[in-house]
Amino acid sequence: MKKLIAIFAALLLLSSCFKEEEKRAAFTNYKTIEIGNDYLNQVFYGLGDTSVISTNLYTDWNLAFYCGDDASFVRLNAAANMWVFKTNSSNFGAAFDLNYTESDKRFDGSHGLLDNLAIDSYLEEVSSDSTWCSGIVYLIHPGIDANGLELGSYKQFVFVGLFEDSYFFKLAELDGSNPREFSIPKDPSKNYLCFSWNSSSIVEIEPDKNTWDLLFTRFTDTVYTSDGSEFLTGYAVTGAYLNQNSVEAYMQDQIAYSDFQSSDVDPSKFSANLNVIGHNWKQFSDQYNIYKNKVYIIKDRNGSLYKLRFLDFYDANTGFKGYPSFEYEAL
Repeated sequence: MKKLIAIFAALLLLSSCFKEEEKRAAFTNYKTIEIGNDYLNQVFYGLGDTSVISTNLYTDWNLAFYCGDDASFVRLNAAANMWVFKTNSSNFGAAFDLNYTESDKRFDGSHGLLDNLAIDSYLEEVSSDSTWCSGIVYLIHPGIDANGLELGSYKQFVFVGLFEDSYFFKLAELDGSNPREFSIPKDPSKNYLCFSWNSSSIVEIEPDKNTWDLLFTRFTDTVYTSDGSEFLTGYAVTGAYLNQNSVEAYMQDQIAYSDFQSSDVDPSKFSANLNVIGHNWKQFSDQYNIYKNKVYIIKDRNGSLYKLRFLDFYDANTGFKGYPSFEYEAL
């Protein structure tokens, strides 16, 4: 018996010599995204992949057609700062004058909701497999670049309708010349299929909707002054959009980035709006300054949770703007 006690005591003494393993800190990812000094790049990023999924120029496309089975609508290329005038006429192919005011400009809302689209999303149901629009003509401006230069000329656009999950629409020049008809089939692997009227074809822009979480891009927003008394509609800004395929986020500034833990996550605050992250993590005053106290809590496409904050908007080597850097880690 004494021998057993001696062995047990020796084991206790031996175990006390080993230092208890410390909890390992979560790995922090530091990334810089190259949108570019002229904001030309659109960059799709995967949080869990810690990598860029794809990159394209925003000048490569004009219109985006929603591919989900829950709705059917068209979005403008907000990176190009596009707008439309609604004519309230169904006389496609006639010559239209630009007798509109600044307040008549219609932009897509940056939140991504259907109640604020430049091109109305309403479709009148005709049968189980087809829906048709009223045939209203919209005059679409192709937008302006970061230097304020126009990217082309106005086009007439008519959203004809939807037939067997394919969009039908018409395009013509402002004077009614060069009328064309197109069809765009929905692709369930993507959120949107993008169309270029320069090439008269679908262009590969958005990657598979199950492969990315954030889109870093220029886009159009309504911007308010610091006191909220004035605002600019259709103002070009640069920031991040969410992938609306299951990605959600919210901003919190009450707990420091380094202190925020998984137990601090508030599920009731998550939103799937496109611009939850947006551009308000920075402010311009002679130069761009970053709000490092703004911490974004993100649920990615796979349901994993992350915390993220921005660190800079300038390239560390050249000093050029358009290079947002951020840090993030899994919760």
